[in-house]
Amino acid sequence: EHRLRELELLAAEPLRPGVQVYLDDARRLGLAVGIVSTSGPGWIERGLARLGCADGWACVISANGDRSRAKPAPTIYLEALAELGVAPGEAIAIEDSSA
Repeated sequence: EHRLRELELLAAEPLRPGVQVYLDDARRLGLAVGIVSTSGPGWIERGLARLGCADGWACVISANGDRSRAKPAPTIYLEALAELGVAPGEAIAIEDSSA
């Protein structure tokens, strides 16, 4: 019951305030934007589709349940940097969860 309620609440969660403006500004400036997540690809795709923002990502990197690659380890962040072709000092990471 607890997990079902959690999924129900997550499904109602809107895009965080300011995120769409930030993404629009970044893309207008020609900056590549990507997603790094501990969640699996299906979870990410469903969430993006639900929020109406599935398009326009330069990369989507998922740990896909592999704890050795999951945050807070830098592995998936480093993979995203490589795919985006930027150095750590040229990137900004924004965390969207309380975890």
